[in-house]
Amino acid sequence: MSTEEPTTSVCSKCKQTKPLTDFAKEKKRKLGISYWCKQCLKELRVAWLKKFAGTPCLKCGQRPRLHYSSNCAQCQKAYQHEQFIKHRKKFVERSRRYNQLHKREHAISMKIWRKRNKEAVKKSQADSYQRHKIKRRESQRLYYLRKKQKIEDFWRSRLEAQVWHIPK
Repeated sequence: MSTEEPTTSVCSKCKQTKPLTDFAKEKKRKLGISYWCKQCLKELRVAWLKKFAGTPCLKCGQRPRLHYSSNCAQCQKAYQHEQFIKHRKKFVERSRRYNQLHKREHAISMKIWRKRNKEAVKKSQADSYQRHKIKRRESQRLYYLRKKQKIEDFWRSRLEAQVWHIPK
């Protein structure tokens, strides 16, 4: 049995032997290429478009269908959102685990990015400052109102404890 990499393959649709460059890449497949050659895949796409392009969405019946889908773009997006909501805990848990495992690498890459993009960081900080200016002022005002009595007592005690010394 030879251990050499094959240079040709047979298309399962047209049954012709063709070089590997005539096949689309598919990592899931045994050789890492599609079973059908690029020409046969193109013919399949053209046939699909002739048959289904412009036909209405099977879900809403209004907008045209997406390429190789039974739904339009909006219905497909809604479906993907439904799936995310349905499996949110799984997505969040996977994300949390990944972030815990790669916390240090992420911190290092962000530090490097900030060093390389100082202008973008400054712009982002300035934008953030402007966006949150009113919110920050309101927060400071509420804090002062909550702590007003403590602040007044603090300064009153400082003034009372202060010894007035007049130099001669």
